[in-house]
Amino acid sequence: MLLQQGKIWHTKFKHNGETIKRTTGQTNKKEAEKVARQIRKSFLKELVKSKLEKSAQYTFGAALVKWIETDAPQSMLSHARNTLIHLEHVALVDIIPAAHDMKAEMAKRLAEPTVNRRLSVVQTVLNKAYKEWEWLDQPLGDKIKKFSEKGTEREFYL
Repeated sequence: MLLQQGKIWHTKFKHNGETIKRTTGQTNKKEAEKVARQIRKSFLKELVKSKLEKSAQYTFGAALVKWIETDAPQSMLSHARNTLIHLEHVALVDIIPAAHDMKAEMAKRLAEPTVNRRLSVVQTVLNKAYKEWEWLDQPLGDKIKKFSEKGTEREFYL
């Protein structure tokens, strides 16, 4: 929205409920509209850039340590340790391809249910980073694909 105050035009828009107001520095309305579009575009570009920088600073290793310290079940610590070897220094925003590479590598030497448990650790950490810690701006845990466990039976001995 364009507003005129005195001879100068200003642009006013909302983002996440917050009102943003900037001056266009123009006295001509057509020029002010062009500048207002550029202002909104650069504002959104900077916002996206800052979100990416914020989420790129967090690594999977840091997120895993936080999860272990807060609420990781004892039964998953072994799987967590084994995922840390592969993904420790990977930024959370780059975790999806790295997790799929880990899955392919582990599938060569481990049973599919074991690989799935380790992928569950990755999913859980990513979901916590998104929902609780706000380290991510999108739910990446849903993008981790596990193996199908149909036809895989477990044997129990009494």
